[in-house]
Amino acid sequence: MSGFNLTGSISQNLTLDSSNFNKDFPEEWPAYVERNTYEYKRFAEYWISKRTAGYDVFFLRFEDLIGDMAGTLRQVFHFVLGQPVPEGSLMSERIS
Repeated sequence: MSGFNLTGSISQNLTLDSSNFNKDFPEEWPAYVERNTYEYKRFAEYWISKRTAGYDVFFLRFEDLIGDMAGTLRQVFHFVLGQPVPEGSLMSERIS
């Protein structure tokens, strides 16, 4: 929604009430949703194609962080470092 805030408020430090975007901007809203859905789809397809082609790609989902932050952070560090986070290490303590 930050892009819509920027467009609607012409400012980077103002926030519009997002509960009424579709009512407050009835002409702009459908095009905004369509354009952004298309762009997010292309973005996801690009990274999925890279992963399918053998590139190292890690998909980090916000809902995974919310559901199991420590476990997800361990997966991220394992991906980045190429090895599990050592138990008893400072990093392991900070994750927990």
